[in-house]
Amino acid sequence: MQRRNFMIRSLSATTAALALGALAPAQSALAADAGWPTTEPIRLIVPFPPGGTADVVNRLFAQQLGKVLGASVIVENKAGAGGSLGTRFVADAKPDGYTLLGATSSTHGTNPAVYTKLPYDAVKDFTPITQVITVPGVLSVHPSVKAANLKELIALAKAQPGHLSYASSGAGGLGHLAMELFKAKAGVQIM
Repeated sequence: MQRRNFMIRSLSATTAALALGALAPAQSALAADAGWPTTEPIRLIVPFPPGGTADVVNRLFAQQLGKVLGASVIVENKAGAGGSLGTRFVADAKPDGYTLLGATSSTHGTNPAVYTKLPYDAVKDFTPITQVITVPGVLSVHPSVKAANLKELIALAKAQPGHLSYASSGAGGLGHLAMELFKAKAGVQIM
């Protein structure tokens, strides 16, 4: 299942990269007319650790972006605090187009809704450029769990409150909040 999910994510990222590549002639002409980019490399900040979805997608995107613009695009991972550290780094950077952020629903959706004192303003501190990818949410269970569908999973969780547990990327992240919403709507106790 993990391999299939990785392949789906990779296919989605590759599709986005190829779509960007198809725009190459028009984008290169626009960039050249604007005098940007120069020989200075573009930094694409990924506010999460290497190896995850955000990292893989942004590395594929950076590769294609570099080809389209005829510029060096360097990916830098600046992980921590649910993406807030790298996001703040970009918010504080000179707004010259040479420091980009691989923003996510966590950095610009969840974090502003969950944390009262973020070191950046998700709306005022950034200019959106494009959406690179969408990642569907998936709820799956281990084969040993006696539930073949959502209805059976809810029934099992209600029959055994607090017995089932789930994993997410961390407190306050999208996966965690999605499960908290699921638990509230289904009226179940899952750890």
